[in-house]
Amino acid sequence: MLVLKFGGTSMGTVESIGQSVATIIKAKAKKDDLVVVVSAMSGVTNSLLKATDHAINGDTDKMKKTLEDIRKKHHEAAKELVTDHTFFRDCVSYIDEKIDAMIYYMSEVSSSGELSAKSHDIIVSTGERLSARLLSCTLNSQDVKSSYVNMNKVIPTELTLETNAYWDEVVKIFKKKLTPEVKNNIPVVTGYFGPNPGGILEAVGRGYSDFCAALCGSALKAKEIEIWTDVDGIMSANPKVAKGAKVLEHITFTEAGELSHFGAKVLHPRSIRPALKADIPIRILNTFNPEAPGTVISGKPKTQSCYPFKSITSKEGITVIRICSLRMLLVHGFLAKLFEIFARHEVSVDLVSTAEASLSVTVDQPTSKLRKLIKDLEEIGTIHVMENKAIISVVGEEMSGENYIQGQIMSTLSDNKVKIEMTSVDSSLMNVSVVVDGAKVDKSVKLLHDMFLTHCK
Repeated sequence: MLVLKFGGTSMGTVESIGQSVATIIKAKAKKDDLVVVVSAMSGVTNSLLKATDHAINGDTDKMKKTLEDIRKKHHEAAKELVTDHTFFRDCVSYIDEKIDAMIYYMSEVSSSGELSAKSHDIIVSTGERLSARLLSCTLNSQDVKSSYVNMNKVIPTELTLETNAYWDEVVKIFKKKLTPEVKNNIPVVTGYFGPNPGGILEAVGRGYSDFCAALCGSALKAKEIEIWTDVDGIMSANPKVAKGAKVLEHITFTEAGELSHFGAKVLHPRSIRPALKADIPIRILNTFNPEAPGTVISGKPKTQSCYPFKSITSKEGITVIRICSLRMLLVHGFLAKLFEIFARHEVSVDLVSTAEASLSVTVDQPTSKLRKLIKDLEEIGTIHVMENKAIISVVGEEMSGENYIQGQIMSTLSDNKVKIEMTSVDSSLMNVSVVVDGAKVDKSVKLLHDMFLTHCK
């Protein structure tokens, strides 16, 4: 059993769906049972969000025009891809049904001027429903037996991501839903898998179909979860910045989690826990270069001896907040009180660095969205805010026994006149992160890659 997930770029055009995605599925189906998870076609989720904004603002003409463009995009794709008349008629009928429903639904939103998180999820999930139905009909028209599986309502609304029960219960639900579909059939599953308190984009974020694929794999005890995207795998750095960046053959789940959290966009961070818990490898593959071996992510370390670490990633648009207060000295409970303020304002912290009477944290929101938080923080100390910063993270389990690398990272940057605003090192020395000015991020990545990884074969 394999779980294959195809993202928005893979599902982006008629050519990529018909010539790449369908071809990969048919080749894999000759050897293994499959479950296929899909994102919306490229640009569709953004268009749905744009239509929603038009509806809330009362501009129903623009809202309808945007939805009609989505209808046209899928009609044209179906005309090219679904060659069997019966399946074509089924596909077009489904597209019309969902777009008509969205026009009605958004017209109601426009009238009321209100949109709940649940309603927002219903709108956003339309893209995955359309693409999954389109791909299922495409496969059936090519004599590959397939079923369309809508995961829109499988998760009970009382389950939330932050509870331990969520993981076990969702896997049970997925298993019950998918097991009958897999027998002599390829289920094509919507990447959207049910409402979350606050909405799917708020609770999980973009890329939630990766998470769905990991849950499918865990539920069905898959031998591997394949994430098909538009790159050959996870790189040692951004190849647009660092010439000679290489595809990594293997990284651990822990390393993948660090890279995903600190800027790497290849895999959604939420995908890691279910795969790790079920001990199922995740492989990153390129839809447009299917012969490339990709990057395997698993729980088993596999040292790449030439590398002093695995990869360098970056996260831009960072704000540093420095809290200075003598009340920190020898006072128990101060940090708990401080972070309770961040929790109350629902602001997540990436990095923390402490000194005797000050503490610095990074958040990935601009000051314009932090005014209420900063006002509350000013009650406990003097606040200094620095905007337009970036986090550079050097990640790899190889560093755990090599204390000298941290010093070399700092000296490489400082010798090249890159000011380090803040540093953070995890206890295992697997992640060394520094904060620099946003304008220096590309220079920093290139310097570190040239210093440590360019000569590695």
